[in-house]
Amino acid sequence: MSSPVTIAARRRSPVKIAVWMLVSVVLLAVLASCAVSIYVGWNLTHPVKEALTSSPAEYGLSYEEAEFTSWEGDIPLQGWYMPAADREDPMTLIIAHGYAPCLIHSQLH
Repeated sequence: MSSPVTIAARRRSPVKIAVWMLVSVVLLAVLASCAVSIYVGWNLTHPVKEALTSSPAEYGLSYEEAEFTSWEGDIPLQGWYMPAADREDPMTLIIAHGYAPCLIHSQLH
């Protein structure tokens, strides 16, 4: 017959408790870091789309509406053509905004 296990025999040493607590804190920190990374990544790749409410005319710039389709022909692209004040140089500059919904909104916020 075996002897009954007493409560004193089941106690864990303080070192084991400290190791388990440290492992738990590190695991929690890794999970929190992953959650924050996923949240930031999602928000950077899925920005909130806002309707355009202003135009270059509000900033004293002359412009023309421009619209054309993508290379594949299935996506309509819209924008503004703003002629240069100095017409000696026949160049066109195309500005494509980054993560913000539109270039004017990114400048205003």
